[in-house]
Amino acid sequence: MGYGERLSETVNEITTGENGARNVEDEPRREITVAQLRGMNRGILNSGVVENAPDYKKVRGSASVKSLIRHIDNYEAAMKRMRIPQQTSTEQEFMNEMAQVNGEVFAYMQEMQSYLIRKAQGYAKKGKKYAGVMGVCAAAATNIRTQMDWVNKIQENCFYALRKGLGVPYGAKYEDLMKTVNFYQETEDTERNFLGQGGINTVYTVADAERGETRVLKEGHMNMKMSGGTGDSVYERIRMKKPSNGTTHTMNTAHRDVAVSMIDKLFNLNAVVDTSMARTKSGNQASLMDKARGKEVNNTYSYMDEKGKSRAELLQQIILNRVYLQNGLDYQFKNKKEADDEMKNRKDTESRQFVNINSSQFLESTYNLAALDIIVGHVDRHAGNIMMTEAGVKGIDNDSAFSLRKAGHILGGETKNMTAQQFKSITKQDNAEGESVEVINAQGQAELFFDKAFPVVTEGFRNKILDVSLSAVEGTLKGLIMDDEIQACVNRVETLQKYLKSLPDDKIVGSFEEIDRENYANERQVTTGNMFNTNIMSQVRSVGKEIYFELDKEDIKQASIIPSGYNELTIMRDFVKRILGISSNNEAMSIVFHLMKIMAKEAENGGFNVLHALKSGQLSAMCKMAENEVIWEKEKQAKEK
Repeated sequence: MGYGERLSETVNEITTGENGARNVEDEPRREITVAQLRGMNRGILNSGVVENAPDYKKVRGSASVKSLIRHIDNYEAAMKRMRIPQQTSTEQEFMNEMAQVNGEVFAYMQEMQSYLIRKAQGYAKKGKKYAGVMGVCAAAATNIRTQMDWVNKIQENCFYALRKGLGVPYGAKYEDLMKTVNFYQETEDTERNFLGQGGINTVYTVADAERGETRVLKEGHMNMKMSGGTGDSVYERIRMKKPSNGTTHTMNTAHRDVAVSMIDKLFNLNAVVDTSMARTKSGNQASLMDKARGKEVNNTYSYMDEKGKSRAELLQQIILNRVYLQNGLDYQFKNKKEADDEMKNRKDTESRQFVNINSSQFLESTYNLAALDIIVGHVDRHAGNIMMTEAGVKGIDNDSAFSLRKAGHILGGETKNMTAQQFKSITKQDNAEGESVEVINAQGQAELFFDKAFPVVTEGFRNKILDVSLSAVEGTLKGLIMDDEIQACVNRVETLQKYLKSLPDDKIVGSFEEIDRENYANERQVTTGNMFNTNIMSQVRSVGKEIYFELDKEDIKQASIIPSGYNELTIMRDFVKRILGISSNNEAMSIVFHLMKIMAKEAENGGFNVLHALKSGQLSAMCKMAENEVIWEKEKQAKEK
């Protein structure tokens, strides 16, 4: 059984309940206390542990106890043979071998842990004479469960060292490494500083003495109640299996964070922040992450040239002058709360960063993040959990990964001009094998179909994905997530590798400089009622909303394209309605598109001050000009009919 499955961990759990026994595999997992952590035996389980059990002499002749000793001797011998691989000719070759060894170690540990629990249950039923051996079996099962974390930490350290150019303990015995490896462990003196809060997590910054830097601590959720709200939403998107009692899921968010980081290192994608295993003051599992640089995508204005930058600055001005545009220059706030809210909105808008995304390095980072999200089945990669700088993008909040979803299949035929209904129907279409196929991230985020996310690839990018073995993927994830989730991940990797192998020669280029970044960044589906980003690059660029200035006549008609809530376009819609006395949102939106284009041209020709244009009447004149353009277009269309 996998580390994440439900097992009994303490003597008390096995010895309580009806007739002194429990169905431990139906029990929710329990966290290990700090005291238990410190008392864990770092050595490999040996038969001497059983032979020192209370009353062992009374039962040592029984066939059951003799069998127990034999199993432990075999386990000890197998574990003592396990070593870190020797240095190989390439880093990837070593990581593949390391992950496979990791999988073998876990196979021994999981089998032994499961065996010990079954033995403990059997001894609990045999009566008091076997109580001492029963207690030893239960305690040893608990110890192995925690040793699995030490083994994963060994792998984590090796992957980290290799990618950072640090020393790797080539050929070292697992037995020796388990005695020295450590987690980050909070103490009573650890100072936490609040950083932020999401739907299911709160994060803090803490000092990591081993790394010599400040990192981000996020306490993990082992199980979550199915009581509606955010928890339900996460589980539904991940498609996790419900437990037998229907009340909790084994989420294990800390291990998911670490597992994403491990896969990121395995494929050398550098698409997420480095994440380590950690324990909180109470002994609960946690993840400790590097602090991502930059700001979230939704706190960024992106652009690809000076024209784009001028447009982005114009959009910022519209937000900053929202109150004046919507209500007039003489507007007075109704109360303190309204004034405070507006000041907060202004402060947030002023703090947004401007990022030039027109570099091959930035483009490569979006390919890497898309590949990682497909591989790990991430279902929550929205604009709030992508951090970006001019160096590229990084994914954060990765505990909604390792769904049971399949990777998006290759779209047949021309998809660029599909309607929203046609496009949506494909996300649930059966593939050639008759299996239901869904895209990863199908939540109004980047729709990561292979032929849209990777229409052209570099030889280097393709080889990064192809050089990782499927057995390495499985071995890397052992002990972190459930077996069915591991298999789903392996299947997604296999599907992605098949796609990349099938690409014709004209779709393989030498470098990201050769890929048309402008066209790739515009790869989105714009249809009535919906707008789909089809890759991470287009998702990032859409925040700059340059598309609003480049829509053709048909797009302008589709006023329902505009999202709800207030943004640059809805602010200008309210301005148009106020100036022209229009009551219809759709009618006003047609004018807004023309008005925004007029404003954009002014901005491109040396800057445009929205507040000054509002005060001088220039903006009102532009509004009427835009109205005349709409009237002229309608008259022209009528004549053509």
